[in-house]
Amino acid sequence: MSAVDVIGAHRLRMRFEDGAESELALSDWPWQGVFEPLQDSEFFAQVQLAEPADQARRPA
Repeated sequence: MSAVDVIGAHRLRMRFEDGAESELALSDWPWQGVFEPLQDSEFFAQVQLAEPADQARRPA
């Protein structure tokens, strides 16, 4: 993954090194356990690439 952008409430656009792009809609995700803080869309919007830059991670 070369980039990740928030494009709406619980929606991501991911770009990959080969130029491919994909959108991911997570509004129906069961936000339970360790994922529960991500149900807050403002917190979710802080997504960033982890090192190495091939995966998205939640804010610390």
